[in-house]
Amino acid sequence: MKNTAEKKQSSLMKRRVCAIVISAIALLLLTVTMIFVLQYADVTEVPDKDGTIYYIRKNDGLYALYDKDKNVMPTEEQFGYYVTYLGTLIDVDEETGEYQIVALVDTEYSEEYAVNTQVLIFPSISKENILSIEVHNDKGTFTFCRYNVDTGKIDANGNFIIHGSPMTSYDQELFARMYVSAGYTMTSQKVTGPLDENGNPTPAIKRDENGNLCTHTEACACDYKEYGLAPCTRYDEEGNAYAYEPAYYLLTDIHGNRHKVLVGDLLVDGSGYYVQYVDVSGEKEVKRDTVYVVDTDMGLTMLAAIEDYVDPTLSYPKESNNYFDVQNFNIERLKEGASPEDEDRYENVISFSYIDIASRENTLQANFPFKFNLNMKGYMPNSLGMEACLRNIYDPDYVKVHKLNPTPEDLIKYGFSVKTVEKDGEENIVHHAPYKISFEHKIKDNNGKVEGTIHEIILIAKNPENGNYFAYTMVNQVQDNGTLKYLFSYDTVLEISRHSLNFLEWDPYDWITDTYIQFDITFIDSIKLESPSYSASFDADNSLSDLSTGANANHMSVTASDSTGKSFETLGMMKLLDVDGVTWFITSTEILAYDAKGNERKLASGVGYYEYNVANRQALCLTDGNYITCSDKIVEVGPNYVYVKYHNGQEEKIERYGTHIFFDFYSTMQYASIIDDYPLTKAEEAALIGNPDNWLVSLTISTKDVDGTVDTNVYSFYRISAHKAYITINGIGGFCVKMNRVNKFITDAQKFMNLQPIDPTAKY
Repeated sequence: MKNTAEKKQSSLMKRRVCAIVISAIALLLLTVTMIFVLQYADVTEVPDKDGTIYYIRKNDGLYALYDKDKNVMPTEEQFGYYVTYLGTLIDVDEETGEYQIVALVDTEYSEEYAVNTQVLIFPSISKENILSIEVHNDKGTFTFCRYNVDTGKIDANGNFIIHGSPMTSYDQELFARMYVSAGYTMTSQKVTGPLDENGNPTPAIKRDENGNLCTHTEACACDYKEYGLAPCTRYDEEGNAYAYEPAYYLLTDIHGNRHKVLVGDLLVDGSGYYVQYVDVSGEKEVKRDTVYVVDTDMGLTMLAAIEDYVDPTLSYPKESNNYFDVQNFNIERLKEGASPEDEDRYENVISFSYIDIASRENTLQANFPFKFNLNMKGYMPNSLGMEACLRNIYDPDYVKVHKLNPTPEDLIKYGFSVKTVEKDGEENIVHHAPYKISFEHKIKDNNGKVEGTIHEIILIAKNPENGNYFAYTMVNQVQDNGTLKYLFSYDTVLEISRHSLNFLEWDPYDWITDTYIQFDITFIDSIKLESPSYSASFDADNSLSDLSTGANANHMSVTASDSTGKSFETLGMMKLLDVDGVTWFITSTEILAYDAKGNERKLASGVGYYEYNVANRQALCLTDGNYITCSDKIVEVGPNYVYVKYHNGQEEKIERYGTHIFFDFYSTMQYASIIDDYPLTKAEEAALIGNPDNWLVSLTISTKDVDGTVDTNVYSFYRISAHKAYITINGIGGFCVKMNRVNKFITDAQKFMNLQPIDPTAKY
C-alpha cells in the first residue's frame, strides 16, 4: 500500500502528462489555424466589368485566380493569362499575387456582353418582341412583319408574313436564322486599324469622300469603304464599273424601337461579315464609329433574295389521300398561230373528272375512278396516268422560285402574257401562255363538311434554256351561280422540272387504256353491229339478277336477231309454280325448288343429273320422264334447251346456254385494243371516213346503270391497210387498231347467232 508521499508523487506525474497533451493539442490547433489564415486570409478580390468577383488565392506556395466556388480559372495558351467567364484576360504573378488586367471586353454605345470576348451590337430582341424586319440588298427589298389577317394590318399580335404576300408560304428554318441574326447580333470581334506609334490599336480604317485614308484623330463622318459599308464605285471581274451600295436591315420591335445595321463584305477567310450599326432614333441617321464582325448567317439571311425564303406552291394545299379528287381538270394548249385577241385561242388537250368511290360503288363506274369530259368521251381513261399527273401537280419537283410578286412585265418576260394595243392606242396585257391547266376541288373543314369549291388556273410556259417549265398559279372561288371570284395568286413564278410536268407533252394515247371497251357485262343494255355485208342486234335483260350485293349477270337473258333472219331469246331465269305449290327456278346451269314456306327442296335421287352442254358448261338437268307440272303446262329441262308443252298443244323450245356464248361474244370486244396513235388532220380524217369503201363495221353499245340511266357509245372502224384500221369513238379519232379483231366482231356475232362456241382470245 502506497504511502502519502508516493500518492502525491503519482498525482503530480498525471498532471504533468495532461498538461503536455493539452499543450500539444493547442499547438496543433494553432498550426492548423495559422495555415487556414495564411491560405484563406491572403485573398485579393478582382472585379470584372460585368460585376463578377474573382479571387487571387495562394495554394501550395503559389498564387492563382479562382472563381467564387474556388475553381481555378482557365488560362489562354499563348501567354498563360487567366480568362474570366466574360473573356477578360488577367495576368497573375504566382510568386507575389500581384495582378494586371491585360485585356478587358470593351463595350460602349448600346452594346451588351454576350459570352467570352463577344458583345451584342445592341440588346438582344427575341422573336416574340420583333414587329418587323425590313431588308434592302442588291437583289431587292422585302419585309417580314406581324400581320392580322382579320384586320389586314400589321399587328404585334399577328403572325409573321411576307409583307404584300400574306398567302405566300416561306421557309420557317431560314426565317428563324434571319430573326436570330437580326435580333441577337453577337460579334466575334471589333475591327481596329494599324497600331499607333505607342503600339495601341487605332479605329477601323476609314475613307474620306475622295476615297483617301482618313487622317482625322477624332471621331468623324468618314465612311468605312474598306469593309463594304459605304456607297462607292466598284469593278467586276471584267473591269466594268458599277455603283455599289451596302445592304442593310431595319428591325422594329413591338414597342416601336428601331435598329438599323449595315451589312458589308465577307471576310477574306469567309468566316464572317463586316457590319456597322446606324442609330435611327433621332431625326438624322448616325453611323456608329465602329466596325463589327458577325457570323456568316448574317450574309445568308440579309443578302438573300426574298425568293430564297419562299416555299414554292403550285396548287392549293391538299392532302396525300385526296389530291386526286378533282373536277373538270383541263389542259389547254395555245393554238398554233393564235392571236392574243382571239377568244378561242386555246384548244383542249384533255379533260376529266374524278368520281368519288362512294358514288360509284356497285355502278357502271365502279372500276373507273375517272371519266373523260369533252373531246375524249367514250374512251377508257388511264387512271394510273391521271393519278400520276395529279400527284405531280400536288407535289412537283421544284427547281427554283424565280420571282415573288411579279409585275406585268415579269409575266411577259417568263412567257405567261403578251402586250396588246387596242385601236384607240391603249395597251393591255393579256394571258397568252403556251399551256393552261385548270381544275376544281372542294374545300372541307376538319369535320369533312364542304365549305366551298376552289377553281385553280395554272399558266405554264417553257424555259428555253433547259426544257423545264415556268408556272404561275391563280386561285378562284366558285360562286353559287357558277361564276368565278378571284381570291389570290401565290404571286410566284416557279420553275418546275420537266419530268414533273411531262404530261403536257403526252400523246392522246397516254391518257387512255388500250382496251377501249371495259364495261361490266352486268350493265350492257344492247349491242348493235353494222357492216356493209352483215348486221345483228342484241338486247340484254338483266332485271332478274340480284344487284344488291354487287354487279353480276347470273340471270341475264339476251334477245338476238340478224340480217339473215335468225332470231331467238336465251334463258336468263325461268320461274314456275307447279300444281303442288312448289316454286321452281331454272337458270342456264341450275334447277332450284322452294316449298310454300320458302324452304329449299332437294331433287330426289334419280330425278336430276349433271351434263355438259354445247357451251362446255355443266348444267343440272331433269331425267327423262321427270318434268315440272304446272296448271297450264309441263316443263322438261335438258342441258341445252328447256321444253315447254302447253295443255292447248302449243310447244316452246328455249335456248338454255346461249347467254354464256353471248358472254364470250362480249369478251371478244373486251379483248380488243388500240395499238397506237394515228394522228390525222381534219382533212385527212374526213377523206378517210368519207370514203364508203373504207368503212368496215360500227358497234353501238348502250349501257344501263343501276339508277336506270342509259348511255350510248358508237365505235366505228375504217380500213387503213391490210393489217390496220382507224377507230373513232363517238366521232373522235386519232388511233388505230388491228384489222383481224375488227373482222372478228362480225364472225363472232355470226357464231353466236348459230349458237357456236366462241374463243374470245383467238385471232379470228
